[in-house]
Amino acid sequence: MTVRPSASSAVRRPKCRSLAEALTDTFLTSVHRRVEEAVRRAIDRGEIPPVEDIELLGDVVAGPVMNRFLLTPRRPDQVDAVTANRTADRLLPFILRAVGGGNI
Repeated sequence: MTVRPSASSAVRRPKCRSLAEALTDTFLTSVHRRVEEAVRRAIDRGEIPPVEDIELLGDVVAGPVMNRFLLTPRRPDQVDAVTANRTADRLLPFILRAVGGGNI
């Protein structure tokens, strides 16, 4: 059995740290910013209740997106809009409760 190093120990190595920084700079920061903007607009419109931890919400959104791009062969553009919307509608209440947004 092979034991893989954890992500936290991997970023201590210069090459891995550079990769982690590049991923953060080019992807995660952008995702967090867009999630925060979308959440604030939805709150302002009264579509969702206020969220206690928008940064955590960004993490909750980024995780599955990274999984989709890095770990599965199915690209986001291969998912039809009806399925994507239905999935988002099912997940939204769970995600909001998880980050302190209450129920919708």
